[in-house]
Amino acid sequence: MKKAILVILVFIAFISCKKNNIEREKKIIVNHYKNVGLTLTPMFVYQTQSGVDIGSTKWDFFYGNITGFEFEPGYIYDLTVKSTPINKSLVDGGSTYELKKVNSKVIVDQNITFNIYFKLHGTNFISGNPTIGFKILNEQIFDCGNFCDSLTQALSSSNKTVIGKFKRKINGEYILIGLEYM
Repeated sequence: MKKAILVILVFIAFISCKKNNIEREKKIIVNHYKNVGLTLTPMFVYQTQSGVDIGSTKWDFFYGNITGFEFEPGYIYDLTVKSTPINKSLVDGGSTYELKKVNSKVIVDQNITFNIYFKLHGTNFISGNPTIGFKILNEQIFDCGNFCDSLTQALSSSNKTVIGKFKRKINGEYILIGLEYM
């Protein structure tokens, strides 16, 4: 009798897991630039909106990949993606994402400003100096404009969070137009 109950419970648990592993399509908006997020190591992450946040000023960091999506900075994307939960031993489980359709790709006005983390929780994401230039995560080159010396000082001496405020040049390059400290 105990074996029969155990078999039934295992079967119910198996069916419940199967139901939770359903693929679904969802709409997400991807912002026109990537920011720096922290996992085990710093990495560039998409900033996205979904559900009730679409159209708001709230952007969430998206640490995953969207298979089939070719991101180009300077555009806001409206995407339909297929979300498939994955069973991992991680606490949040996670999902995989696959691009189903690019609903729109809208160029952003070059006068729009945006912020990228330079230093967070004592971790510096910037390499370089005013002579050779600066890069974010050894990848994204940017023009430090009139803030080269201030940036160098902030990164070397501050334990505070340092945020760079940018505009995009006509050629797509980022130009630093301000620094914020938190």
